[in-house]
Amino acid sequence: MIQFDEQEDEYWTCTQYSLNSDSPVFRLTLQNMEDDDEPSETYQNKVIEQIQDVQQLILQSCKHIVENYSYEHYKRLGVPEERLVREETADAIRPYAKLIEIVFYDEECDSFEMSFHVAWDEYHSYDVEFEDGQAVCCSVNG
Repeated sequence: MIQFDEQEDEYWTCTQYSLNSDSPVFRLTLQNMEDDDEPSETYQNKVIEQIQDVQQLILQSCKHIVENYSYEHYKRLGVPEERLVREETADAIRPYAKLIEIVFYDEECDSFEMSFHVAWDEYHSYDVEFEDGQAVCCSVNG
């Protein structure tokens, strides 16, 4: 079961979640609109099942994050070379994208959002929306 250590309104958060020793550590938040109680065991199990292959979800996310990246653009902005990626592909940027949070919005677990920090942009989060288990778009938020 997920060990929640923060709760604000209908949002329940585990601030240091990891699936296993090979998985990144990230915030995991579940929205529970039903009542003020902790999300149900069924809901938690669905979430864990949905993110079981978190590395694949991260790669899917990077396919959308890369749409908001240009080596030349960030180089002109003065970002140090070691924080840039010359090859503008999902596989190439994957090591430079750090998962910071996953938020689930309902017990169906069919829509959720994964948020990332990226090496070349320290001012924004890159938030990838998922529908039916597939990444659909990325928004850049400050």
